[in-house]
This record gives sequence, structure tokens and C-alpha cells, in this order.
Amino acid sequence: MGKTSIDYLFTDRQSVKPTREWADLLRSSKDKYADCRVVSFTRVKDLNSDWKHEYVQFIVEENATHDRARVYAERGNETDLDWVTFGPAETKALGSKGETDMPLPLTSLVFGRDSGDVDNRPTVLELAEILAATTVVGGGYEFYGHSCFWYAYTAYDAVKRQFGKSATEKKWRWGDIGGAGNAGIKDAIGLGWSTLFKFYYVGHAEKFKAERETNLTWFGDMRPIVDDLYLVDQVTSFLEQADNQNNFIAQMKAEGFELTEAEIQERLQASQLLAKENTKNDANWTKEFSKLKKALVERTSADANAQQYLKLYQNFEVPAEMNEVTAEGAGAFETNKALQITVGRILEEALKHQ
Repeated sequence: MGKTSIDYLFTDRQSVKPTREWADLLRSSKDKYADCRVVSFTRVKDLNSDWKHEYVQFIVEENATHDRARVYAERGNETDLDWVTFGPAETKALGSKGETDMPLPLTSLVFGRDSGDVDNRPTVLELAEILAATTVVGGGYEFYGHSCFWYAYTAYDAVKRQFGKSATEKKWRWGDIGGAGNAGIKDAIGLGWSTLFKFYYVGHAEKFKAERETNLTWFGDMRPIVDDLYLVDQVTSFLEQADNQNNFIAQMKAEGFELTEAEIQERLQASQLLAKENTKNDANWTKEFSKLKKALVERTSADANAQQYLKLYQNFEVPAEMNEVTAEGAGAFETNKALQITVGRILEEALKHQ
């Protein structure tokens, strides 16, 4: 049997389509995509991006051939809004999502552990409808609001709400450094923390990138979920280990710093203190984000259909053992509720076409 070839999904060349157009194309030939099911759906942060860009990626499997493809979806900018990227699987020879992309996985949903468990997997069209609906609800790009953080967070949570009952979730130890858009301190951490302490995460991202360039399994080495240490404790415990200190020193040298033993110890101590200082709610670089979470709450509260969206969100059952993305640190109760209303609105929009 030859390699699977399906327009706008299993293709020989990498291509890009706006999310709404992609959903329209799949919907117009829905029978062609009926046997294309989603294996996993993952939130990713690009550590090499100046603004620590976030996006989602998912693996699709064709039931008959078991061939797989990977699709990326992300919020763009003021000119080019949201798009999906599809085509051949990336390899070291063909290149990855982007030459500079340094992908750190945050959280991931897995639908069925093997190819025989296809009934519990959403179709690629169902995922396309959610991505398109997220674009509709998101409207224009907002750097501090409906940004890439917002798109990745809400699209992921919408998929989780609708299909979480038949999924398992993996949340990496550093999952809390993901943003959410308008979520106050969470977005400040999403941008600032991963910038200040990139050295702590880059090794994991490099490993994930290498896996992504060599296979289409859902996790590769199947790393275990590590204990949910507070962010400061993550950095502190990391720097207390000799091997990690050596990695930190190597990262500093890679940046052009040649340090004496005394300077190394000073840097290690300074990094631990910096970790503590920059998680305080009144840190200067968090204030702009804190103001904007109020806008999210006010906007959703003023929506005449807010309770309808919230009820729809809550009607979908998520397993108790699954880590709640909206409970993990999106902020105060009001911010949490506002994000749930937003995702409920996305789900309503997506269900119009399902």
C-alpha cells in the first residue's frame, strides 16, 4: 500500500492555510477525512522566540494505513491572524517547524494508546472546527490580550473540555510557565520566567525537538510527570545539583561569559534570589498583565450570553484525575471563570458545524 495522500493534511510539501479556510476545506470534503483521527494534542512554547511564542501541535493518524501527519496551529500577528501548517513530517534533513524553533512541551492530551483505539479519538475535522472557532472568538490580534498565549491556551482547553473524557493528560513539571492571555501574573510568568531562566528548560526542549524530528510517536521516551514543585523551588532544586550547575555554567559560557569559581557561585546565588523576586505579585514587570486581566473579567461579565457559555463549558465532563488547565494557575476565581466563559463560547461556535 502506498503512502497516504490527502489534500490539506497528508501532503508532500509543507503548506499553510488560515484556520477558518482550513476548516472550510475539510468540511467541504468531510468523507475524505472521516478516518483521520487525532492521536495527541499538545501546547508548546518556543524558547527561542523573543516573546516566548506559544502554539499547539497535533498528530493525526489515517485509520487504514496508520500513516501519521503532524499539524501546527498558532496565532499570528496583526496582519496574518491564525493559521495551520501541514505537510510531511519534519526530519533533520527536511527541517523542523522552523529553523530557530526550540519547542518546550507544556501539556498534552493523548487519545488512545494504540491504533486500535480509534473510536475514542476525535476526527481531524472536529479539531479543525475548534481551531477555527477560536479564531472567530479571538477576533483581532492583541499583544497583551488575544495573543499567541491566549490562542494556545483556549484552543487546548476547548479540546480538553469536549474530548477530555476519552483522553489522558500529561503535564510536564514546567507546565505552569505557559500563558493564557489576559490572565495577569500567569502571562507575566509565561513571558518573563522562561526568559530569565531559559537555561533551566532548554535541555528538555532540545530533547523534545530531536524526538519530533525523528518520529511521530506521541511522546518518544515517555518521560514521567515530575512533581509539581513551585517555580522558585524548581530553579533552586535544579541549581543545587552538580550536573545541573555544570549545565548552567555551560550555558553561560555559550553566551560568551568566562567565569571564575567565585563568580559562578555568585551567579548561582543570584539566580535563586532572582527566582524569588520575580514571582512577587507586585514585581514591576507583572503590573501591565495584572491590569489586563480586569479587562477580561469585565468583557466576559458584560456578555449577555455569559451564563449560557459557562453552562456549556461545565456540561462537558473531564476526568477527576486529569490536571485542570484552568485550575493550574490562571489567576483568581474571577479570571478562571472568565476564561471558562470564553472557552464555552468557542465550544458553542465549534459545535455549530459538528
